[in-house]
Amino acid sequence: MAKAPVAAKAPVLGKAPVLGKAPVVAKAPVMGKAPVAAKAPVAGNAPASAPGAKMGAVPVSRQLAMKRDELRKVVTNPEHCHQFLQQGRLVGVKAGLTDLGWGILVSAERAEPQWQLKVFVVSPDKPQGQVRAFPLSCLQRISKVRTKMPEGDVSAPDTVAKLLEGLNKIKNHPKFKDTGIPELDPVAEMNIPAEALGSLIQEVAALQKRVAAAAAAAASA
Repeated sequence: MAKAPVAAKAPVLGKAPVLGKAPVVAKAPVMGKAPVAAKAPVAGNAPASAPGAKMGAVPVSRQLAMKRDELRKVVTNPEHCHQFLQQGRLVGVKAGLTDLGWGILVSAERAEPQWQLKVFVVSPDKPQGQVRAFPLSCLQRISKVRTKMPEGDVSAPDTVAKLLEGLNKIKNHPKFKDTGIPELDPVAEMNIPAEALGSLIQEVAALQKRVAAAAAAAASA
């Protein structure tokens, strides 16, 4: 019975320290990869698309064209211009990207979705001139000048010849040689409300001065 002391092997339990491997859990720091989220700064590219940045790169000439178009849309709004769409008045029209210059308004009719104009114009393919139909959105300018309309069918050769003669007479008149054909003043003559115009007239004038100054500087360089 004295063999009982063999139980002393219990100390083998000392292997428990192997559990010390638990520290392997320390790998948790791998979670530290979260900082990869720092890539968020890539969003810093946003400034490249900021409207202000793009506008700063727009040439002055382009800015002037944009403001002129804004002003044109106000001036040619039916509410503001319909009373000036009289037969014989010189108007400037554009067909697509082609500026046809000044023409003689033959008629203006209210229709849906917008007013329809018939204008005698001269184009590269029709140097003798012709009467063409345009939606009001093609109207670019409205002049102060009106001419007497010839009698007869506006599509008849004789009438077309008289319209061409009248148009050329006005365009080549010495009075308009230096200043060009005068346009109706949006405020003094068309009585467009100030709230509709905002600061467009002043902005266009300021940009025109900048464009002129740049041209003068380039010419003297």
